[in-house]
Amino acid sequence: VVLEAPTDFGLDRTDAVFRKVERELDELLGDLLVDYSTFVGRAMTGDEQPYAGTNVAMALATIVDREEFILAPEKAVALVQERIDRVREANPKEILELTARAPRSGPPVGKPVAVRLQGDDYAVSKSIAREMKEFLSTIPGVSNVEDNLREGPREIRLVVDEERAGQHGLSFEAIAASFRAANDGLTASSFRAPDQEEEFDIRVIPELRYRRDDRSILETEVRTPGGYLMTLADVADVEFARGYQSLSHYDGTRAVTVYANVDEDRATSVSANRELESHFADLGTRYPEVEVIYGGEFQETAKAFGNLRAAFPVALLLIYMILAAQFRSYLQPLVVATAIPFGLMGVIAGVGIMGYTVSFGLLYATIGLTGVVVNDSLVMVDFINRARGDGMPLLEAVRQSGARRLRPILLTTLTTALALLPMALGLAGVSKSYGPFAAALTFGLMVAMFGTLFAVPLSYTGLIGLQERLKRGFPRRAAPG
Repeated sequence: VVLEAPTDFGLDRTDAVFRKVERELDELLGDLLVDYSTFVGRAMTGDEQPYAGTNVAMALATIVDREEFILAPEKAVALVQERIDRVREANPKEILELTARAPRSGPPVGKPVAVRLQGDDYAVSKSIAREMKEFLSTIPGVSNVEDNLREGPREIRLVVDEERAGQHGLSFEAIAASFRAANDGLTASSFRAPDQEEEFDIRVIPELRYRRDDRSILETEVRTPGGYLMTLADVADVEFARGYQSLSHYDGTRAVTVYANVDEDRATSVSANRELESHFADLGTRYPEVEVIYGGEFQETAKAFGNLRAAFPVALLLIYMILAAQFRSYLQPLVVATAIPFGLMGVIAGVGIMGYTVSFGLLYATIGLTGVVVNDSLVMVDFINRARGDGMPLLEAVRQSGARRLRPILLTTLTTALALLPMALGLAGVSKSYGPFAAALTFGLMVAMFGTLFAVPLSYTGLIGLQERLKRGFPRRAAPG
């Protein structure tokens, strides 16, 4: 549970606001929560990175181990959000953001939406980030839109007149040191009591009446290289502005990142990023100095798809080479692979029926399914080859293979599919990682079974029959002599 209060709030005011949140969490103890720990002055960014600020706080809560929450973990988070929304509605001026979210783990790593804006000017990147956040808020299923360049408390900035300072030989460092000494003091020495091991700094600092306002600050004196004293007002002015809580960099470049979560029932990381990418296609023209990188889960998913697109043909080629060496034929591996498209159709049907989205588990299961499907087809083709080797005609061998191998193929497929079906249906708990994996294998095997029993014998009859007819049509020429 993460709270963001107005930027001018100190730790005391932030703590007072978060205690109201704690009272709501206390009422959830036992029924929904086991316990929770509160941290004032610390929070987590959208990409699960901790950051500090006097206007932020968070609580790490543990959900009770109950069956309904195991089956649907997001339900527990929604209940917590519903409860803390009462505090937000009752204190709109004291709360800018108050959200409950579950930590992310496992692949893909990163937020569903994480757009990184890299450029030399934070103000330009922040302006683009505001535009993106406004657009993301209009996309159905996208929530918790934020960026990592948060506005900080008010600041007093000392603006040095370099021409006047140079006339007196004053460097920027000398002026800054005097300015800091006037506000934060100087460490003159340290002290350690005889009965203690820790040392304490002895800090010399002006009384509060000498640093109460900007006019007092400008009266601070600084010694010039010539030995005479001048006030800061002689070489500098002050201005009031707001800074940022923290400044982020990526590979040494200033970066502002826009984050958002996605409700997978209404949208996906890919669809949200595609819409964002399409809407801001002109950013390169408007802001050529800013580099836009669509990272997070979207970037990791694109990398994974690229790797799988490269690995899948290699896997098929290796399967073909092994089967060609086993059967001593270039056509029979194609017969064995006939069932693979049926398995892929089963994967598509299963994912559609169960309502899963494309995920890493689904892609891995599809590659694994290819090997399992090939194994069943291999058994049938091997039986036909053995029968033909014993002198059985082609069509009879194919008919016998369907009759003899029906039971083993049926039992093998059903035992595997039924074992994975509870996981695919989420009977013991919904898993976004293992659910698509099980659904792909279950439905893929079931559909591929019909391909093995019907398509493989048909393709064997057609291809091998064609091969034999071609051989008869082109008889070998007898050797001379």
